Amino acid sequence: MIVAVAFAGCSPDPAEPRPEPRIMPNVILITLDTLRADHLGCYGYDRPTSPRIDAFAETATLYRRGYATSPWTVPTHGSLFTGKFPYEHGAHSFKVDRPVMNVNRLPLEHLTLAEALKSEGYQTGAFIANNGYLTAGSQFNQGFDTYHVERVYADTLNERIFAWLDARRDKRFFIFINHIDTHRPYNTAPRPGITDRPVVRDQGQLLDRLYAAVMPGTGPIPSDLVARVTDQYDTAVANVDAAIGSLLDKLESMGIYDRTLIVLTSDHGEYIGEHHLVEHSKDVYQEVLWVPLIVKGVGQTSGKAIEDIT
Repeated sequence: MIVAVAFAGCSPDPAEPRPEPRIMPNVILITLDTLRADHLGCYGYDRPTSPRIDAFAETATLYRRGYATSPWTVPTHGSLFTGKFPYEHGAHSFKVDRPVMNVNRLPLEHLTLAEALKSEGYQTGAFIANNGYLTAGSQFNQGFDTYHVERVYADTLNERIFAWLDARRDKRFFIFINHIDTHRPYNTAPRPGITDRPVVRDQGQLLDRLYAAVMPGTGPIPSDLVARVTDQYDTAVANVDAAIGSLLDKLESMGIYDRTLIVLTSDHGEYIGEHHLVEHSKDVYQEVLWVPLIVKGVGQTSGKAIEDIT
């Protein structure tokens, strides 16, 4: 899945009819880190994990078969920012003989989305919760005036985002948002109505137990443990969904929602025992490659679904 925004224009011949002026909307790109599509209601999930995203999708364009270019963070974000595949942009891991940080930075020679929009006069900002792979040292900060990295959940990161937006009420802006609630450790803050039993609140210990039981690749997968980790994951989905709702409400209150292009997606999904796998890494099954892709155009009020692979 590759997202690109392009602007073009030329000076008209005085004798020709004057063309319509270019629409230069605000642009928001959101990646909900580690969110698999099939745990959202608008993609057919039977738990009420995503009422705000579902409502957003009803007035936007939902791509039913959107696929990430990679099963992990760095290569997919490289594709989102450059419009190129990982083998083209080069921001991916490489083979090593000993444990070291074996990830290439995004090369500076690539034109990024932020750089393209900045050249058109946009104010550019990034608010990122993934402080492992999306720091400025990864060179994903190319073209951003503000590049804020902080490992916090979405409700807290929203506070930083809203302050940035308030300071740019009369400016044209591009903002990139990365929320990490559905990445280990899952955001298990209580969210009524999602599960039938209390959700285990921990810092990944339950997920570690599932990992130890499943990853050897032998024996039955413990269904109760899978169910309890799924409860945690779905609660995290519901928490980030609420934060997305707050962001949309903020845009409405500022009077800029209708003139803002909003793209909501994910960098990859998550295994919860499928294929004898847990979390995500190098394996490329449906659970990690199928991600949401929902795009609301400027002034769009009616929804539609696209079946083509994207």
